Amino acid sequence: MIRIKSASWWGLALTASVLAAPNVAVAQTLAARVEAHHRIYLPDGDGPFPTILAIPGCSGVSLDSPRTDAGRPGREGDRLFRRFYPQASARLGEAGFAVLLVDYLSAEGVLNTCSGEIELTRVAQYIGAALRFAATHDEVDRSRIHLIGWSYGGAGLLRWLRRPENEDLVKSAVAIYPGCGGAEPWKSSVPLLMLLAGADDIAPPVQCESLVRSLPESTQVQLHSYPGARHGFDLAEAPPVLDLGGGISLGGSPDAAQDAWRRLLAYFR
Repeated sequence: MIRIKSASWWGLALTASVLAAPNVAVAQTLAARVEAHHRIYLPDGDGPFPTILAIPGCSGVSLDSPRTDAGRPGREGDRLFRRFYPQASARLGEAGFAVLLVDYLSAEGVLNTCSGEIELTRVAQYIGAALRFAATHDEVDRSRIHLIGWSYGGAGLLRWLRRPENEDLVKSAVAIYPGCGGAEPWKSSVPLLMLLAGADDIAPPVQCESLVRSLPESTQVQLHSYPGARHGFDLAEAPPVLDLGGGISLGGSPDAAQDAWRRLLAYFR
């Protein structure tokens, strides 16, 4: 069993969380948007709980399913991803984690950002704001806060690592098939696990592999790639291959998904 909290939860500590920020106006805006566009998943029992901030990909997330499941008209990939993030968050809750699922797309007033409608720097700012938002509450174990980002959310996580606002709050991070094109090396000490799809034609793994080779030797990064797996390999409802047009595709892989789940739980624990 898990408990789900609405977006009105955790709102009482906003003032305290933004006053300490260096740019109060920006922090207030982002904090208010995080408050209005999030969902909380709590495991059974009494906290504080180890907590995961979940950052969805470019298709967005459905927090009011089935009304908002579909995403862009006629885009089956949108529907699969938008339904997946709440499912994955609930599953993490069942594994004993509190999960803050951040709907940064709705916060910015866009349906999707697959054409770059929201810059990665902005996604990184939302990560910093969500960390502040989470860390002010008794349900959160502040010594065990983790990040997980999928696809464009994973790319935003990589951008956050370059200038990691509230880095001291993060114990570890996981990026699943992130877009690494154009990503630059970082010096953050946050340990990172990257789970890549070997046959990914949306976020080619070779770009992430090249990025990892360019990092300082002291950087804590683990990389694992699944040969033959496609973008979205952990989508439980996805067919093995779904042609999205334009030479790109996604596809579910139960074997890769099961192994990835095992690895990320072990990493967070």
